[in-house]
Amino acid sequence: MAGGKSSGIPKAGLARRGRDEGGQESAIAFQFQYLHSFGFSGESGRFSQIAVLDSHTVVYAIGCGLYRWRDGFAVPIYTPEDSVEKIVALVSSFSGHLVGACEKTKFNSTQVSVYDVRMFKKVGVSFKMKYNAEIQICAFSKDESLLMAASKFDAGGSWICCWEFKHSQASII
Repeated sequence: MAGGKSSGIPKAGLARRGRDEGGQESAIAFQFQYLHSFGFSGESGRFSQIAVLDSHTVVYAIGCGLYRWRDGFAVPIYTPEDSVEKIVALVSSFSGHLVGACEKTKFNSTQVSVYDVRMFKKVGVSFKMKYNAEIQICAFSKDESLLMAASKFDAGGSWICCWEFKHSQASII
């Protein structure tokens, strides 16, 4: 960077040190640089930042942006299951409370994992396809009661699947 100024984005592998009230150095909190980020504004005046660190590692969602976690605090992160090979796409619900991650697994199947931003936890896997198809995109209904996903089969053709959260049922269209 010109002039030695920092861009404000933590660099991969670098640690940030904090100081406690006595002036002693506290524990080091390792931070990282994300590769892709997606911002969604759901509720008026509220901003949720959602990011993928790389194509297969971590998804996290933080209300009001990353600046809340910059000094000495660990960023809440979600790690997919070990079977997840890569994250294909991310989508946020209208309110910004739910995040859907379209994931491809190492076993040639695809799934959509749903994360609750308010509770900072994974709330379930809506779709798990064990066919030669890849879920390419998904979307939540405005009232967050449905999740729809579109997929393309390797041999040609496509399908749309709708998951109803209340009854935990899927319908293929």
